[in-house]
Amino acid sequence: MMVVSITLKGVSRAINEVNDDVKLMLDKANDAIHEAGFFLQSEVQSSINGERAEPMSVDTGTFKSSVQTDNSVPLETTVYSPIEYAVFLEYGTAKMAERRHFRNSAERNILKIDEFVKNAIK
Repeated sequence: MMVVSITLKGVSRAINEVNDDVKLMLDKANDAIHEAGFFLQSEVQSSINGERAEPMSVDTGTFKSSVQTDNSVPLETTVYSPIEYAVFLEYGTAKMAERRHFRNSAERNILKIDEFVKNAIK
């Protein structure tokens, strides 16, 4: 399984102890993190499709359509592919160069992802 996670750490315990304004801010941050996850999912799929700098990794479309976003944890989003061969495409093998769809998409968009949260809590 290939996974990229975005996590805002150190605030979960504080949620029950803060005033309504801060709770509202945390709710907005949570929504923004989850929105960023869907954005990153789209970017990974575009990378797999050959629309970014990485080599295209589409044969049947199974890998591209397998990319998912999990927003079940507060203040965290996870973009991943459950397909077993995703890790081989991402990191390469002795016979195939790495494709870096997940890592490059996250690195290329780190400032945009940061903006999702900054804009939400302004």
